[in-house]
Amino acid sequence: MKKRLVLVLILCLIPSILVNAQGDPNLCTIDLVEEEYGQGCIDNEAIEPLEDIIDGQVLLKLSFNPSEFCHTHALVDITFGSDPEGWLVNIGDSITNNGGGGDNRTQSNNAELEIQDSDLRIFGSSQMILDEAGEDEDNPLLLREFMGIIEEESVLTLVISNESISIVHDREQETITSPYLFALDGQDDESGRVNYSIFLAFNRLIRITEDEEVESTGFGVEQVNISLLGECD
Repeated sequence: MKKRLVLVLILCLIPSILVNAQGDPNLCTIDLVEEEYGQGCIDNEAIEPLEDIIDGQVLLKLSFNPSEFCHTHALVDITFGSDPEGWLVNIGDSITNNGGGGDNRTQSNNAELEIQDSDLRIFGSSQMILDEAGEDEDNPLLLREFMGIIEEESVLTLVISNESISIVHDREQETITSPYLFALDGQDDESGRVNYSIFLAFNRLIRITEDEEVESTGFGVEQVNISLLGECD
């Protein structure tokens, strides 16, 4: 039986936008075992599958553009099977994010989250280096890391919004807020175009390198549920 990592959201975190995800037309379910998208993914114009699901790996684009959509938060439930290993999750501001922070200068807004094996790390945008805001000498883009957070047969919940991410694990919630996190409100970008999107990769990195000696994939994420939360005026 799966161990549910209970999502405890206080009203001050996400006010009245919380809805019952079951039956929510904005709920997108991705089955990486059967390699199928749920109808909620297909019908939702904010969620764009960029590739077919192959070998349990998937890449999506998620837009927060306020001129087109009402949601301000994305709630992402990630179900892990037995023996998760390798690059399991990569969520980033840039289509060329590939773990470890940075994106080869495609965009200056290039924050990313990665889960490799059992460890979760969050990296800020390249602007951190210009502002000398990093505290880790070995990796000045590292904002936060959670070592050994991923367990077999478990569910991890992420709540993503502009310049913020909440991580729910072991019945506890931690929220990281930073101007160097996901730029989803039309912030200026010194290297690329202004955009309102993030990219979500499961059982792989967002950008897979052609170098066969560099590992870019993993296995162990079995299902992903994405619910978009918000209200139209």
